[in-house]
Amino acid sequence: IGVRVIVSPNDTAPVDISHPALFMPDRERVSAALAHAEAVTREAAEAARIDDETRRTAAAAHRQVALLNASVRRLEWFKTRADADLGLAAKALDAADAGEAKIRAEYAKLKAAAKVTEAEMQLATATADLKPKLDAAAEASAAVKASTVRKAETAQAAKEAKFAVEPVSVY
Repeated sequence: IGVRVIVSPNDTAPVDISHPALFMPDRERVSAALAHAEAVTREAAEAARIDDETRRTAAAAHRQVALLNASVRRLEWFKTRADADLGLAAKALDAADAGEAKIRAEYAKLKAAAKVTEAEMQLATATADLKPKLDAAAEASAAVKASTVRKAETAQAAKEAKFAVEPVSVY
């Protein structure tokens, strides 16, 4: 289907055909089309490289955000635990009788209060560190979308430029 077979007693070889009724390619146009195709192909390759680099950068930013989110969740748990310990120490202080037990309970409450303060500071620091990383990850995602669109556009332009150089069959 769609194949032509030539049966000949001699070897066949391609022969240039020229006739005034046939299309004659304009050499300047062909060379300009080839140059354009090469330039557009280079541009498409560069867009693909930039897209790959942007994707790697975005993946790294998202990994950092995931690590910081895990750290924030761990610090939130630590703070919750420290708050619970402070509440238990306050109850123990209220229930303690005078003397040495009351002193130990006051010391435990002070120690628990210090843990709560430390946990609050660490959580505030981690939350403050997380915000710029979230912004950077969002920007990286937007850059990936833009580079993907650019890559697709340049690939399509390179394909069209390549087809512009190829000959057309006329029946």
